Amino acid sequence: MWAKVNAASVQQENAVNIMQIDMLQLGVLQTQLDNVSMQATLIIGFALGMWAGETLEPLFDDESARCVFKTGQHMVLAVFFFCSVAACISCCFIVVSLSSYVKQASQRAALLVSTGAAVAVTRQHIKVIYDYFVLAVLLFISSAALLIWLFVGLPDRIPFEGDPHGEVSELLTHLDNGKYFITCINTYSERANHERDTFSFYLACTNTIVLVGMGVWGYIKFRGVSRTYQARRLLDWYHSEKAENQQISMSLHRFGIGGVDVPHTQHGPLSPASSYRAYDSDQDSTGGADPKKYGGK
Repeated sequence: MWAKVNAASVQQENAVNIMQIDMLQLGVLQTQLDNVSMQATLIIGFALGMWAGETLEPLFDDESARCVFKTGQHMVLAVFFFCSVAACISCCFIVVSLSSYVKQASQRAALLVSTGAAVAVTRQHIKVIYDYFVLAVLLFISSAALLIWLFVGLPDRIPFEGDPHGEVSELLTHLDNGKYFITCINTYSERANHERDTFSFYLACTNTIVLVGMGVWGYIKFRGVSRTYQARRLLDWYHSEKAENQQISMSLHRFGIGGVDVPHTQHGPLSPASSYRAYDSDQDSTGGADPKKYGGK
C-alpha cells in the first residue's frame, strides 16, 4: 500500500516538474517572439521612410536629376526598388502579426490543453517567423542598395535626341564638346509625357499587386497557424508523442539508462522536458483534457 502511494506521489511530482520545465521553455520562446516582433517593427519604420516625400519627390519629378523616367535602366531599378520595399513591409507585418498571435495562442494552449504540445508547436512556428524576418532584412538591404543606385549610381543627365532649339532649350545643358544633354525627359513632348504616365500607372499596379498578394498570403499563413493551436490538433500531437515516449521508456529500462543516447522522435530530438517525460510517460499536465471543452472539434 505504501509503495503504491509513494509511486503515485513520485509520478505527480514528475508531472509537476515536467510542466515547470515546459513553461520555462515557453517563456524563452515568447521572449524570442517579442524580440523579433520589435525588430520587425523598427524595419517597418525605416522602410516607410523610403516611401516618404523626401524620397519620392525627386524620383518622380520629371525635371529632376534623380527622376526615374530617363532610361530603361532607371525604370527597371525603380520597379525593383518599390517592389522590394513593398515586400519588405509586408513580410514585417506578417512577422508582427504571427508573433502576436502565437504568443497568445501558446499561453492559452499551455494553460488549457498541454504544455508539452504548446512548446513543440510554438517552436515550429518560430522557425517560420524567423524565415520571414530574414527575408524582410534581405529585402530591406536590397531596397537600400537600389535607392543608392537610383540617387548616385546612374547618370544625372542623358544625351538629348532632337532639335535643341525652341522651348526645349531651357531644359538642355550644352556641353563644351557641342553635345546637348537633358536632365530628365522632354516635358514638351507628347510621347515622353505619355510614357511617363504609363510607367507610373504600371508601377502603381505592380506595387498594389505585391501588397495585396502578400496580404492574402499572410492571411493564409495566419489561418494555418491558428489551426495548429486547436485543442484537437494539440491532443493528437500529445498522444502521438506519449506513445513514442512509452516506447523510449521501455527501451531505457530494457538496456539501462547509462548506455542510451539522447532519444529522438519523428518530431526531432527530445527536449529536456520530453526526455524527462520518457521516464514517466503515464503522467502529464494534459491528463484527459476534453477538446470540446476548450473549443476543439
